[in-house]
Amino acid sequence: MVIKEFLRGRSDTAPTSTTNIISGPETVSKREPLLFLRTPMASKSSISFGISFNEFSRRSNKTMEELQDLARQSLETGYLISCSGTRPRTGGVLVAFGVNATPRDKAKAYLHAVLLGDLIHQGHAVPDTETGASDKLQELWPLFEKQCESAGWILEKTEIRTQGYELAFCAE
Repeated sequence: MVIKEFLRGRSDTAPTSTTNIISGPETVSKREPLLFLRTPMASKSSISFGISFNEFSRRSNKTMEELQDLARQSLETGYLISCSGTRPRTGGVLVAFGVNATPRDKAKAYLHAVLLGDLIHQGHAVPDTETGASDKLQELWPLFEKQCESAGWILEKTEIRTQGYELAFCAE
């Protein structure tokens, strides 16, 4: 609900507006559980959180080289993210968390997954969708963090219902 409010409110105001567009915890807790759910209400595509690496690699259709690149990135981000399927509008979003993922990383992954899901739903090609969602995340994450903080949310206490897998990668 918070991400949905943020994305909807952002389209109604200037992209860098300091006006708070996110409801505080007291308001939201009356309308929604305090967990980020496995299937976000804010997304138009299915999202699978905390999946195994085997499932991630099978459903993402990534090459071994692409998977290795994502694994290296996950050492910094705390998660891997990809589209499932290769055709526009038909896939979903896959998110695998690393053992190093902090609650803040998980909140960021959640926003990233919603952005990616929206682009999939709009029918963009998969490589463009993944790049577009990453670019949009870089633009929106700092604003989302500030909005959450000013509304009283503590991102370090984020919980996401997942399938329970965590990945451990070693740097080469």
